Amino acid sequence: MKVIITLLVIAAGIILVSKRAAGKKDPIAPALADAEVNADLAAWKAAIDEAALPAQRIILTGEPAGSAISSKVGGVPYWTADADYPTAANGQPMHLLAQINFADIDQPLAEHPQSGLLQFYIAAGDLYGSDFTKPGTDDSKNRDYAVVFHPEPKLENHTPPPKPTRDDEDYLPFEGESGIRFERFANRVSPVDYRFEQILPGLGQRYDDTEPLYEYAIQGPSHQMGGYAVFTQTDPREYGAKTEDWQLLFQLDSEQIGALDMMWGDLGIANFFIRPDDLAQKKFDLVWYNWDCS
Repeated sequence: MKVIITLLVIAAGIILVSKRAAGKKDPIAPALADAEVNADLAAWKAAIDEAALPAQRIILTGEPAGSAISSKVGGVPYWTADADYPTAANGQPMHLLAQINFADIDQPLAEHPQSGLLQFYIAAGDLYGSDFTKPGTDDSKNRDYAVVFHPEPKLENHTPPPKPTRDDEDYLPFEGESGIRFERFANRVSPVDYRFEQILPGLGQRYDDTEPLYEYAIQGPSHQMGGYAVFTQTDPREYGAKTEDWQLLFQLDSEQIGALDMMWGDLGIANFFIRPDDLAQKKFDLVWYNWDCS
């Protein structure tokens, strides 16, 4: 019996030593580590909140727009008989992606027009009108997207524009139409915007601790005017010589609501950028359009 008890004591000691050697599970150490992570997380969130930019959230109603001059995604655009309708490089009329009537916004952003109608057009095709070989180009001709500004849209001046034609290979990222309403909000920096690491330097070395932060920063679906941009891959502005020259003007995410089905490739997102000086002078023909998907 004494031999058995002795063996049990030895075995228990071996197990205890093994556990300490393997994990050294001091109950105080994890608590200190968690406290450090939580403190860092609180500081990161505070930095993101402090760097938030004013933006207009675009909320899709899923219902048809009220009139030809209403803000909307898809549908028939407002147009006037005295203007040349935007055409693609192949001469075909382009499709209205969206139009924003600033009269529909209670508090337009200070840098944006306070009135007027801003329209975004793209051509049908496998690239949805974008040209990834010419990022940020100033060539407003021979491209398959256009941004048009109507300073004083009037419903009585509306003339139905030419209807774009499509065949089986003329792909578009959307079908249908949806009205829009707006909501001003403080836009936290996206983890894929080039400024994220500028606001939080050294964060890239702490990947194990940053998942809650990314969840805090990301707000979707990301349809908006102004603020920080969102991408499914990387910020294309990082490849330019002067990244800071381009700011987000307009952004549409993938979403299905009501009669509108919008899908940028595989759950992608589209961005329209503009330089501050061009925005101030309403030079919307110099907008840069890009989209990406996962």
